[in-house]
Amino acid sequence: MARLSQNSRGDVRRHVPSRIRRSSTILAALAAVGAVSLAFAAVQGASFVLPSTVGAYSSTRATRPSFWSSTSRSSGQTALLAEGLETEAGVAEVAEVADAAAAVPEVAAIAPLFQEFNVSMNTDPKKLMKVMVAIFNKGERALDLILTDPRAKSTLLYSIAMLPDNFRAAAQILTRRRDRRMRVRVLQHFRPIPDADMEVLRMSKTTNVTKLGSAITSKFVDVAGNNLKRSVKLEFAGREIAFNAMMAIETASQKANRELTFSPRFVKQALDAVSSESIAPSEGEQSGSAANGTSSTGNPNIQVSLVVVLVAT
Repeated sequence: MARLSQNSRGDVRRHVPSRIRRSSTILAALAAVGAVSLAFAAVQGASFVLPSTVGAYSSTRATRPSFWSSTSRSSGQTALLAEGLETEAGVAEVAEVADAAAAVPEVAAIAPLFQEFNVSMNTDPKKLMKVMVAIFNKGERALDLILTDPRAKSTLLYSIAMLPDNFRAAAQILTRRRDRRMRVRVLQHFRPIPDADMEVLRMSKTTNVTKLGSAITSKFVDVAGNNLKRSVKLEFAGREIAFNAMMAIETASQKANRELTFSPRFVKQALDAVSSESIAPSEGEQSGSAANGTSSTGNPNIQVSLVVVLVAT
């Protein structure tokens, strides 16, 4: 009996360390599994919360795994709530940027048919005329002038009137796009022949633009929209009146619902004579200073003015 008891004690001493080692190994494995579960739960919670998702916090709560512990669940809710607040702030900021982008005028998404040139208050009419001559010499049939500054409408007329007569240039005011800018298409070798008995409308600084537009419209169409005459001539002098003339031409084109082609040119007219002579203006005359009735030679009976021939094509 004593020997058996001693052997039993030896077996116990021999087997106890291995059992302890097994238990510690099992505990370490369980701890590792628990750590992996917590890390997986954290990764799942972070993946469900996206900055661009609205209501990320509620969607994460609905789709989280069921094996989360109560401790990780409470900490995860706190983290998700903070991220949800950040998401709302981010969405609000994106909305503000979208509103600001929507306020910017839309730009045409297609390539233009012809070359386009911007016209502003800093644009020199003579330099713009030289640019158009260079484009036409390359074989282009037309180009578009985009008015970026509404105050520079007279620059459009002056630059077109300076084009050499061999180009037989004419222009058309295009329908405005969403950017609300005036566009004038200048064409070469496209000058419609006007009527021989066209009516002449003389403009001054006191001319009402709206009434002038209605008067031009009444020459082309009647109240029912039937065609009347084909051409009207406008005569004026000075940049301020040229500004009003462009507005009147655009108004008449819209009211008459017709395509109006106009060809401006400078003329030197005798105040006491009916006839007029076509002539290219000098440096001082093209600025509108000759509207006071004096020419470069000092003759008070001569003035340089603009003549615009409108033809309904």
